[in-house]
Amino acid sequence: MSTPDPRDPVIPYAPKTTKRKRAKGTPLTSYSDLLRATYGPVRRRWKPNSKEIREMQVGPKPDSPERAELLDLATSDMTLKRTRELMLFGMKRLDGSHSDRPVHGFVRDVLRRHPVYQSKSLKAALEHPDAPPERHTVHVLVAETRLWCKRSKLTKRDANSCLVNALHCLLLWCAENRSTLLRVEDVLRYLQDELWTPPFTQRKTSEFDKLHVLIGDRDPRATSVACSVLAKQVVELRQQLGTSRANARELQASLERTKEQLQETDDQLKDATERNARLDHVLGVARDRHADEKAHLQDDREKLRSAVVRRLKAELSLLEDGLHALRRDPPKVSVMDDHAERAISGLTRELERLQD
Repeated sequence: MSTPDPRDPVIPYAPKTTKRKRAKGTPLTSYSDLLRATYGPVRRRWKPNSKEIREMQVGPKPDSPERAELLDLATSDMTLKRTRELMLFGMKRLDGSHSDRPVHGFVRDVLRRHPVYQSKSLKAALEHPDAPPERHTVHVLVAETRLWCKRSKLTKRDANSCLVNALHCLLLWCAENRSTLLRVEDVLRYLQDELWTPPFTQRKTSEFDKLHVLIGDRDPRATSVACSVLAKQVVELRQQLGTSRANARELQASLERTKEQLQETDDQLKDATERNARLDHVLGVARDRHADEKAHLQDDREKLRSAVVRRLKAELSLLEDGLHALRRDPPKVSVMDDHAERAISGLTRELERLQD
């Protein structure tokens, strides 16, 4: 037997793949069989095939005693792992074409009886699934689950499983009842805030650790969904950024126009202020001149009045003396004639002076 040459290329061994046969078991002919297979103490094949689903949909539904027995059996699902699996499979394939939706009602009763769903907000979310879960409701569920897991002294692995399954059941419940109100973006935010590890930017993590997380991801479909949601948000943010930049440019242009208008208004105000100051100065000068002229006019008026009064008194005295001379016996007409001429002459001169 010849020894292989180490320089020869190594051809990896690739065995033929064989298709795994599905485990056989007792056929599932009713919803009761499905629920017993799901929550029973012995784990068995519980996902029915297409033929069994058709038989279950036309078969009998669990009656009240049997339903109570199955609910008691479901109490063994403390971490809600089986309930989550039943919701993922049953609400898509079993209840989609069935009007009664037996799995839907059974899951609701299972969640009602679980200790982590006993708060008022969570009961309201189960009773009114048409409203999307609020951030407060999700936060309450996470807090109640952690508190119950601590009181129940579950292992760390079971506690983490219960926390994940409880939140998944709530989100699946709301999404199945009113999928239009529960957006994928909201689900991603709830999972990121309450379950997933904080972003690498919030802690010191090497590039190798990040690479290890990416390579070790076992569910690329979930990662693809999360990345598609984030890519959509990035596109929307870019569109918003473009719109914001356009609005910023418009606002900047409007600001520049406003500044120009304000500068023009300031210049006009400055000119008006200077013109007003000049007018105030002119007005002040005119007021002073008017005051002086008024004082001179007042003085002239008083002088004129005094002169007229003196003139009138003098002429009246002459006329009185002349009148007295006329009244004498015999009357002295010559005296009256002289005084009258003098009075007329004085009044005439005063009248001419007033007219000038």
